[in-house]
Amino acid sequence: PTAQENRFILGFLGPLAGKRILDLGAGAGEASLYFASRGARVTALDISPAQLEVLSRAASARGLAVEALAIPAEELPFPDQTFDIAYGNSVLHHVDCQRVIPEVRRVLKPGGRAAFIEPLAYNPLVRVYRRMGADIHTPDERPLRMRDIRWIMSQIRNSEHREFWISALVL
Repeated sequence: PTAQENRFILGFLGPLAGKRILDLGAGAGEASLYFASRGARVTALDISPAQLEVLSRAASARGLAVEALAIPAEELPFPDQTFDIAYGNSVLHHVDCQRVIPEVRRVLKPGGRAAFIEPLAYNPLVRVYRRMGADIHTPDERPLRMRDIRWIMSQIRNSEHREFWISALVL
């Protein structure tokens, strides 16, 4: 919660206690665990069962309840208007946003909020990093462009855009 982008998102999301949160691309679940520790009811999704096992063990060790499901974000198996919050950190640039965002919008309750942290194509350091680490990126991966952000924001009413960390990869 001390990183700039996390503080911004936590302020945007407001109080978490009692909220139903969908954590897309949860990985090992750092955000899921934080949300659950603040009283949220968390459903964590990831395509990696191994990562979700790490999350489940960590949640159990901390006495936290997190539902962990190995399913793709493009086909959310939840009824309409299930979640107060949808959250993702570095997930949208791995998925088909044209399929995921309508699903996120569908499962958000009226007045629900969505918050995503994503790399942007315009960050010169991200470009260098991607060239240097080309062998570790997945073929479907692509940083978001402003047109992607504008489209996402047109689809989800309670959304906001802010940029951070032009020099993050140097630190």
